[in-house]
Parts: sequence; C-alpha cells; structure tokens
Amino acid sequence: MKISLDNHHHKLLLLQLLLHIGAIGGLIIYWDPWWLLVALVGKIIIKTFGAEIGYHRLIAHRSFTTHPWIENILLFLGTMTAMGSAVGWAANHRVHHRNSDKQGDPHPASESFRTWFWIGTNSKVTVNPTVVKDLLRKEVYLFQRNYYFTIVYSVYAIVALIDIKFLIYFFLIPGALAMTSGGLLNVVCHKWGYRNFDTIDNSKNNFWVNMYCNFSGMGLHNNHHMYPNRWSNKIKSNEIDLCTPIIKLIMKKETNMGQVKCGCGRSPTGFCIGWHNLSEEAYKRLLEDQIKVVEQQKENK
Repeated sequence: MKISLDNHHHKLLLLQLLLHIGAIGGLIIYWDPWWLLVALVGKIIIKTFGAEIGYHRLIAHRSFTTHPWIENILLFLGTMTAMGSAVGWAANHRVHHRNSDKQGDPHPASESFRTWFWIGTNSKVTVNPTVVKDLLRKEVYLFQRNYYFTIVYSVYAIVALIDIKFLIYFFLIPGALAMTSGGLLNVVCHKWGYRNFDTIDNSKNNFWVNMYCNFSGMGLHNNHHMYPNRWSNKIKSNEIDLCTPIIKLIMKKETNMGQVKCGCGRSPTGFCIGWHNLSEEAYKRLLEDQIKVVEQQKENK
C-alpha cells in the first residue's frame, strides 16, 4: 500500500492562522493577568513536553524509548502544537538534518519570513516514505496522521464548551507561542549565536532562544546539529537543557545517544558520533587530537 506523506499543508496553514487569531482575540476579550500563569504552564506542557521531548527527540530522532502510554501522551501534546502530524513533521525534520542550509532543506534560514511562517515549505522537498518507515509501521502514528485535523478541532470544541478561557490560555496561546519557537530555531539559530562545533551547516547555539523555549535545550541548536540523535543537547556545564532530567525519568533505555551507522567513512568502527556533521577542517583537527591522545597514552605506559 502506498502511503502519501502530504500533511495537508494548506489546511495546516489555515489551522495556524485560526490559532493565532483565536489566541490574540481571546487574549483581548478574555484578558485576565492571573490566567497568564495557565498560559505559561500550557507553554511548558505543550511545547516542551509535546514538541521538544515528544515530536523532536522521541519521535523524529528516536533517541530514547519510553513506555507506550507515555509515548501516546507525548504524541497527543505534540498534536496540540498545530505543527502537523508526527509523521509529516518528523519526515521534514529528518530531511532538514540531511540537507541543512543547502539545496533540499525544507525550511532554509535564508528565506527568513517564508520559513518562519511555513510558507511554501511543502514544495521545497519531496519526502520519500522510507525516511519515516519506522513510524509508518505504528498504527497510532498512522491514525494521528489520518485524523489529525479532526482530533485538533474536536479537542478545541470540547474544551471551549467546558471553559472558553481554558481553551484560550492553555491551548491557543501556548500553541501560537510554540510556532514562534519553531521560527526562532529555523531562522535565528541558523544566523546568530555561538558555535561549539564547526559543523557543515550554519547552526548556532543561542542563549535567548533557549530562554524563550523554557530552557528546554532547543536553543542549543549547534550542539543538536552535531549530535542529532542524542537525547540531551547539553555539552558545556554552563548550558541549560531542562529536558534532560525529564527524559531520564521517563526513558526506558537510550537508543542512539549520537551513535548511528551512517557510512560516512570517517569513523573506524562504522558507527558515527556526529563526525559526518563536521567540516573537513574540523574533522582533521579531531583526528590530530586523537592521535595526540594515543601517543600520550603510549608515553605514559
């Protein structure tokens, strides 16, 4: 059976537009400063748990495994970010890592405004279903993809009937802020910040983006592009990734932690720890450092 990976892009843009209209309009009509605390909690739960831990590190990168019921909760929270189905989002994200800042990147930072608002991102690359074949084997991901908009609008309708303010402050405002986080990552973190690694793309770590994203480690973008399959983005002691202790609590086992069979030819074992993401110059420096370590060990013996 042939499975289309088209994530109904125009419907998704409409959903995101309605989300922002509802968030801004609701904030004006039902303004209540105390409810901003609810919005903050919603942003942490939906963005940090749903988007970063769920959609990103668990589903897109499969960097750890967890109990099925926890995975389903994270999938639901990710659904409410209005970023599309997990299958569609993961497919585009995996292609982004393969073609970051070059031809075939679904959301290049060079197209700032269009990338920020997902305009035309569906036409920049054709995604082969094999990119997400691991997800297509799971019924829960197929169900979420096939009924994505039904799920989202149904949740909105049910919550609105119960408490319209809760819909606005816990779902709509955090959902709009989640999309802003994505724009910051895809644009700002490929233009401004510092780099721990000389990767082949333009990814950068940005403290302010990380702060806006609840210090979830999302702003440690250069670290992530160096080691995309790690469940922790923290490299240096002064860097903050609050997703790391949360993942430690819910994780059954590590799956990749940066080591993947990539066939880049740079690792003597065949399992790459991110070496394929280094520039040629940085790779040579890495080899020279390793040779020095080996020589030092021989001298010590």
